[in-house]
Amino acid sequence: MADPAKFLVVYLSEAESWGEVPLFEAIVRKLCSLGIQGSTAHSGRMGFGRSRRVRLHGTIGRDENRPVLVTAADSEKKLRDAIPHLRALAPHNTILLLDAEVVPSASPSPSPSRLIARALVTK
Repeated sequence: MADPAKFLVVYLSEAESWGEVPLFEAIVRKLCSLGIQGSTAHSGRMGFGRSRRVRLHGTIGRDENRPVLVTAADSEKKLRDAIPHLRALAPHNTILLLDAEVVPSASPSPSPSRLIARALVTK
């Protein structure tokens, strides 16, 4: 049976920063320092948020402030413990905590298994 896990998603825009550092970088580095299993910053092609302003990347004359998602996968306890730290960095950004299933790799490698988180959106 696969280990229970959670999948965390933080919604940002590329222009947001924490001091001199892009906010997505500050969040990924914070998650790393907290010992979270893994995290990735994803640059979006198109999106909108509370402002309802659609942001589209790659078209001349379009907004270059791309949407960014920071994702992380780990145990529910570790991710819930990380949320106050993320709120200190991004007090108004949307944060989701989704159910996930850890699927071990098929490789018999002695190194730790790669984890693939499959978000199971539940109500």
